[in-house]
Amino acid sequence: FWLKAFPGRCPSAAVLTIPRTRRCPLTLRMGRPMVSSSRVVLWALARAFVGAAVLTLDVFGCSGAPVPPPEERLGTAADGGERVAPPCPACAGPIDAAGAAGVEQPLGLTHDSLHAATAAPGEPQTAGRDFGLASGAPASDAGGAWEEILAASNHSCFEACGFIGGFCLAAAHEGAAPELQNATGELCAARAAKGAKCTCSFAPVGLPTLRDKIDSPKTPTSSIFALLKRAPFLMTHDAATGYDHDLETPFVRTQRISLVDQLNCGARAFDLRLVVAGDDFEDIRFHHVSIVDEGPLKQVAVGWWSKEQTLKSTVPELVGWAQAHPHELVLISVSHCYQRQRRLIADRWVSMNCTDARLVQAFEDLGVRFETSCRWLDRIPLIWAKERAMMRGGGRMLAIAGESDCVVSNYDPSVTSLARLRPYVETTMRHGPRSGHPFQVQSFLQQHGPLVPTDPRVNFDVLSWLGSSSVYRGVNFLEINHVCAYGGFISKMLGASVSDDDNQKCRTSCKEACNEGGVCRPVAKPSGSLDSPVAASK
Repeated sequence: FWLKAFPGRCPSAAVLTIPRTRRCPLTLRMGRPMVSSSRVVLWALARAFVGAAVLTLDVFGCSGAPVPPPEERLGTAADGGERVAPPCPACAGPIDAAGAAGVEQPLGLTHDSLHAATAAPGEPQTAGRDFGLASGAPASDAGGAWEEILAASNHSCFEACGFIGGFCLAAAHEGAAPELQNATGELCAARAAKGAKCTCSFAPVGLPTLRDKIDSPKTPTSSIFALLKRAPFLMTHDAATGYDHDLETPFVRTQRISLVDQLNCGARAFDLRLVVAGDDFEDIRFHHVSIVDEGPLKQVAVGWWSKEQTLKSTVPELVGWAQAHPHELVLISVSHCYQRQRRLIADRWVSMNCTDARLVQAFEDLGVRFETSCRWLDRIPLIWAKERAMMRGGGRMLAIAGESDCVVSNYDPSVTSLARLRPYVETTMRHGPRSGHPFQVQSFLQQHGPLVPTDPRVNFDVLSWLGSSSVYRGVNFLEINHVCAYGGFISKMLGASVSDDDNQKCRTSCKEACNEGGVCRPVAKPSGSLDSPVAASK
């Protein structure tokens, strides 16, 4: 193995040669700045990815300090070396003859970076829960766009705003009706019997340091070849239930919007559960069911399966989104696979292996590769996974064998309250990264009643933990319910790129779901720039 960098300047390219045979070496060319520190671990899988080897090399780079004005870049450096104008815009430090300055630049290997910024030692582990700005808070703290909506009867403005990914502005409710004002003054959290008009900001409100962290460069990992199992993705739990609009099955709905809309809201991994109609692998549908295993109803499903949406009709839309977002990697974690056999009284559901060649072929026919090797998923560097996920028409999407196969679910049925969620996350994050496998952190409340818990406070807390602590340091699949509630902010904290256009599409679909769900209603007045939310409410 050998690495050739360009001394004396930022390495804009490098060549790594892996000797497969004496006559036919395998050459890997990298055209991006490829170092995150002066010491880099290069993972090289030789012999067509059969064996693994680790090579640690010193490489040269640039400092990654803020870029000074051109006239300040030249002259003599503090250490006596010659300061030259760096050829890459991120370089600003002195570069000696060997070009051995350290690099601390984000690499952009996961989405636009590899991990969210984390809290320094000693910082508080939780931000608490502030449902909005204090009534005297300056309007400038809210920032960004705002919108007025109506909270439905017996729903709070925090719930209504949170449902569409917004933050309630308490400052806008100084003139609120008496029924909105409770003993503690939590105007946003109060519920009115007749509903209320709410002002929602789409910038982080109530989390004073979060906005800066969302927009700041993320902390790079220590290795250019960070493993896929160490890369952070926002995963949507039971993702396909967003297609469930059946009034008879509200107890299965963990999402409220389509898969494409979930991508717009920041999801980069799906928890997808599949059922095949008998032996017809042209008719593969989605489900969220429980199987009755006792008595004469053995292997009968109770729950929901899609009536209109099939794998064949849905995946092309996802492929189109991925092609329009070529730098984003989308993973489909396939699990809970069944064949539904028709019977006169009740259909019989028979469990099947999600790595069945016929299922794999169904994805391949749609242009999406399906990786069934757990060994590959355990060892593959993220940058190579992105190459593996490259589709013929562009875009990166990869199906993988999920729960019960290659991904550790970390399911805990006892997490049924907010008080139990944080301890679960802390415990899972202690052992999850050490498992040696891709792993999920189920950051939602487990269902223990007739309805799936989709309270926006859960995602609000997850977002606050990302912004104020290091509890999610090293997370792989951060799995949530109801991605409409702050999914875009959470995904940005994990390093994804969520554009303004995607945010707007997400908000539009979430508002429709909010109206359909009976949590909020639109207000005729159009949204605008938030110059004075207090004045706007009056």
